[in-house]
Parts: sequence; C-alpha cells; structure tokens
Amino acid sequence: MEMVTVRELRNNGGEVLNRVARGEGLVVTRDGQPVAELRPVRSGWWLRDYAPLDASRRLAP
Repeated sequence: MEMVTVRELRNNGGEVLNRVARGEGLVVTRDGQPVAELRPVRSGWWLRDYAPLDASRRLAP
C-alpha cells in the first residue's frame, strides 16, 4: 500500500479520496508512523450490515 501523510490528507483530501474511490488502498502516516488505512468500501456492505437496524428503527415508536 502506498503512504500519504496526515498533511497530504488534510491539504488534498478530495484528491486522496478520489484515489481510494478508484480502488487504491492507502496508509496514512503521522511523523513517519502508520496510523490508519484508507481503502474502498465493499460494494453494498451497508445494505447487508445495517438492514436489521433499519428494520428495527421502523418498528420503534
């Protein structure tokens, strides 16, 4: 995975997210140490993982 610094993420966030949206995984570093990973979301994951929560919300008063 390629690395980007926190500063690059802050200053060029849109460009960094465009890279991730195109399928690239990135490691975010601070002071040369990895602190986070950015990777594309799996297609449709929110539909599968949140469907039970959505159903229970509809039943709530």
